[in-house]
Amino acid sequence: MYRFVLGIVLAAFPLFVYLLHEHLAPHFLVAGFALLGGLRLASVSWADRTWQWLLLTALAVYCVVVIFTSFTVLKLYPVLINSAAAAYCLYTLRFPPSAIERLSRFMGLAVSRPAVLYMRRLTMVWSVFFVGSGIVAAYTAFAASTAVWALYNGCISYLLIALIFAVEYPVRRAYQRKHGTAQT
Repeated sequence: MYRFVLGIVLAAFPLFVYLLHEHLAPHFLVAGFALLGGLRLASVSWADRTWQWLLLTALAVYCVVVIFTSFTVLKLYPVLINSAAAAYCLYTLRFPPSAIERLSRFMGLAVSRPAVLYMRRLTMVWSVFFVGSGIVAAYTAFAASTAVWALYNGCISYLLIALIFAVEYPVRRAYQRKHGTAQT
């Protein structure tokens, strides 16, 4: 439950920035973000602790940069998340198995041969989404008001993710029927 709450609070971080940016100095927002992000990263069980330390170090460096630069850099957090997700998806497309296949196997699902191709294509869809969302997030960070930035990064981007899930589910079910596969 603790990790879930931290995840929700971090997902809502753009809304907190919007509500508090006129009342708190950016370094206080960064301190809160660093604390929450550090707790969230520390709460995850990692098979390879190297990734955990790498991400914690990246979080610390990002927070230090924000403290010594500008408020705009604070608003680049969603750009970094989208960039990391896109990079991971693209990496797994270059070095299989794909991100979706890895996630499915991690969740204990059996992955059939036809499902591998479907999951690869779905990983491509997510790659495009993360690149596009990162571009919009960067635009809102540099060229839009904090209200527009918070609206896109704290609401619209999540609605777009939900839309992808809503569209993908019937496509997946049709693919399963066509190929006679179980869960993919």
